[in-house]
Amino acid sequence: QVAQHVVPVPQYPNQPPIPPPMSLEYFVDVFFKYNRSVTHRSLTPIAAGTPVIIEGDRGYHMGTAAACRPTTSIPPHTPAVLRIATEEEQEIARANAVDEEDAIQKAQEVLDRHNIDIRIYGAEFQLDRKKLTFYIARNKDSVMPQFKPVLGELYSIWKCRVWFTV
Repeated sequence: QVAQHVVPVPQYPNQPPIPPPMSLEYFVDVFFKYNRSVTHRSLTPIAAGTPVIIEGDRGYHMGTAAACRPTTSIPPHTPAVLRIATEEEQEIARANAVDEEDAIQKAQEVLDRHNIDIRIYGAEFQLDRKKLTFYIARNKDSVMPQFKPVLGELYSIWKCRVWFTV
């Protein structure tokens, strides 16, 4: 039999234990239409310009990674990048963009018919089309109008949640 040589591990009772190596995560700035951006977290680095899927309002949304920074400390409620967008998802986003242009015109007609003095300058569907956000321009001194009278009509057109934001 061969004797095994065992090296004793030194014990230092007055020293704290060595912490395990910190796992590296990444902050990813995700951009959307109309200069909207949200910082998300990712377990892997994502190159700028990569289309990504994130959790949206009761559904899924697609944005574009703009910057990726390594970190060892991410706040617990930072939303996560779910995955890189597939070609099929990118095609859905392109089709949504075409429909968004039509939605601006239709929604503006509804607002005008109800004498709501607001101008819509943009629209954005969530990737899964569960929500349609209209971007509006208004005078800073004016009070935000009530959209409740038109929401039912707008829902009947797109069959999704409709949201207005400045």
